[in-house]
Amino acid sequence: MSALWASFALTPTLAAGVAVVDFGVAVAVGLLVGVLLRRLAFLRRWWVELPLIFGLSFFGGNVLALAGGLVLGAFAGFPHLDPASPSLVVASLLAVSAANLAIVVAIGMAGSLQPGGRPAARWWGLAPVLAAACLAVSFVWGAALDAVGVTPEPQWVVQALLDAPTWVSVGVALFVAGWAPVVEELVFRGWLQPRLREPFGPRLAILAQAAVFAAMHLDRLWAIPPLFVIGAVAGWLRQRSESVAPGVVLHFCNNAASLAITVWFAARG
Repeated sequence: MSALWASFALTPTLAAGVAVVDFGVAVAVGLLVGVLLRRLAFLRRWWVELPLIFGLSFFGGNVLALAGGLVLGAFAGFPHLDPASPSLVVASLLAVSAANLAIVVAIGMAGSLQPGGRPAARWWGLAPVLAAACLAVSFVWGAALDAVGVTPEPQWVVQALLDAPTWVSVGVALFVAGWAPVVEELVFRGWLQPRLREPFGPRLAILAQAAVFAAMHLDRLWAIPPLFVIGAVAGWLRQRSESVAPGVVLHFCNNAASLAITVWFAARG
């Protein structure tokens, strides 16, 4: 695999150029959708706003990933375009980041984002403890799958961290442990949960947003149960602390520890 990476003419400058385009498109589309949500009252109904926003993420992210993959692959001469190829790894990473940014811009412009205030000190301390509990649930689930003969494939980001150039590895790690916890907490616990709480109440809103959060990780179907647990715990923190901040801490601790442990085992194996 190292030889495969070396065969690509993929540079940080080229990736940065694609990033500028992706983020520029994301901000523009997010602003447009946000303005529409503010001015057209019928779009503010939760059953309209929710599919509109997630549709923006899904279709926008896939279009950007395809376009970025083609651009980066063209510069690399298309030696390979398998899921672990650097062009698709970088393109997918940037596309997901841009799609998430588009959502945050849209819900922020529409006034639907409710991140909450500054939480009490006890919630900051509880978040890492709950992250450790969520991580334990993930490992128990993994052991159960292994016991019945199911061995999940390593996530593409793990392969990227093992085989990619240093600049790609650093970018992937920052996305998993930095960008994703902040943006996903804003989207799922700062927007989706409050929107669902209005018609369904706090308990059902917590469970519903956790289900959507887990279902959005389609690249890891085997991991949906522990992801649901993480989403539910983060949702409970959001409800009790009245802030997304403790969930960001929980999310960061879980992602960083999980990634480090997974990469360590993959490297040894």
